[in-house]
Amino acid sequence: MSDELKSRETYCLHSNLIESFCYQFYGYGNLDSDYWYVGMEEGGGNTFQEIDHRLRVWISMNSPETVDLKDYHKRIGISKYFVKNPPIQRTWSKLIRAHLALGGSISEISDVRCFQRKSWGRSDGDNCLLELMPLPSPGIDEWKYGGYSDIPYLRIRKEYIKHLIDTRVCHLKKLVTCRQPKLVMFYGLSPRYKEAWKAIIGQTPQESSLKQLWIHTSEQTRFAICPHPMAHGYANDYFTSVGDYLRKQL
Repeated sequence: MSDELKSRETYCLHSNLIESFCYQFYGYGNLDSDYWYVGMEEGGGNTFQEIDHRLRVWISMNSPETVDLKDYHKRIGISKYFVKNPPIQRTWSKLIRAHLALGGSISEISDVRCFQRKSWGRSDGDNCLLELMPLPSPGIDEWKYGGYSDIPYLRIRKEYIKHLIDTRVCHLKKLVTCRQPKLVMFYGLSPRYKEAWKAIIGQTPQESSLKQLWIHTSEQTRFAICPHPMAHGYANDYFTSVGDYLRKQL
């Protein structure tokens, strides 16, 4: 047997498990909360073992649409963000600054750490963290699943997105319609994802007076589109400004 075949035999994700995750898992936190933050995809998934463990932990939690961020991460062995005086998770921290500003708070680094540790993405909290695409990946230029699965649409990232994006957009739109959060903030401005945000909103949002922030208001929900927290040139103060701006609008 060739080394390639041995590798595929050793490292192959269970097809039913990964497909269930792709169609049913949407993120973290409380879908009945007022504030939703929707990104492109979650980071991580650096090894086969990590991905397989993530999927199996999710199944052990009864395969919900959203899980408690702290509980799930502790179960998969990532507890460092929830200990006393935790390191700051860079993507979360900027979103947390926007979230705290929405409530009128002036956030110091200690406030961000405390909120990350206690309140971010919790199942009984005031926020929900969702992802357009379900599978964790170390970056948009990396794709490991073609070597870990026999599912045809997971062979390359382009096919994965093409196969799942319409279904995911439709379901996220349905969730917004049913749950009616006060605010849905999408982050990420690449053309493909910006089109997805527009499809979920159902309208083309209008550019606001704040740099790279687009807004649309429906009868029940205000929508915002802003840059990804890790995009070059958008520091902590920018996300605080986004929260301040949206608080005044709301």
